[in-house]
Amino acid sequence: MWVQTMTQEAPEQQTGEPGQMPGAETAASNNPVSSNNPASPINPSDKYADFWMRGLSAVLEALVFMAISIPVSFGLPLLITRVDASMVLPELPGFFFLEGFAPSVAFPLFLMKLSQHFTSQAIIGPTGDTTLIWALVIGGLVLSDLLYHVLMESSPLQGTIGKVVIGMKVTRVDGSRPSIFNALVRHIARLLSMLPVFGGYLMILKNDKKQALHDKISGCVVVKDAVEPVIPKL
Repeated sequence: MWVQTMTQEAPEQQTGEPGQMPGAETAASNNPVSSNNPASPINPSDKYADFWMRGLSAVLEALVFMAISIPVSFGLPLLITRVDASMVLPELPGFFFLEGFAPSVAFPLFLMKLSQHFTSQAIIGPTGDTTLIWALVIGGLVLSDLLYHVLMESSPLQGTIGKVVIGMKVTRVDGSRPSIFNALVRHIARLLSMLPVFGGYLMILKNDKKQALHDKISGCVVVKDAVEPVIPKL
């Protein structure tokens, strides 16, 4: 009788799923990673560089270009007369700063300067070959800036100095490196992002991928780089 009672009670001592090791249920309940504690979902938009990161990058670019204006200012009087140089030098740092902050902005400013010059020529007569001076200086700045952005953004760095320092890079929408054509279209399309009143840049605040107008036109996005930025996050 005693043996029969033990035989009947023995199966009732096993708990859990068939084939489960003893103590597995207790271990699962003590495991901090379980179905009752799912990981917090990652917001896909967090990988894209926000408006303020891109703004800080633009300020750094502007300072770099402003620094470049210093050797240009010293070298210009060696190429043209001091009188003609004096008509250009006071405005050089401002032009370089603006071009660094908002690439392509020097082109419409250059056209404005040409218009002002031709107007003054028509009203008061010849005043010197300032048109050629501005064509060389501002035209050279526009071309240099175009090559700088296109070559840097299509390179393995995938970004200009400001972006690399902050910890960002430019990619195509599919995540691949931009081609030279993508980078060229992106740079030229910045002219459209400035109109009206930099409205194309404000689009960064209005979409999940944080694309400006020139990003959408070129099929690119600006993302946070996995590499640790030179300037650490505050």
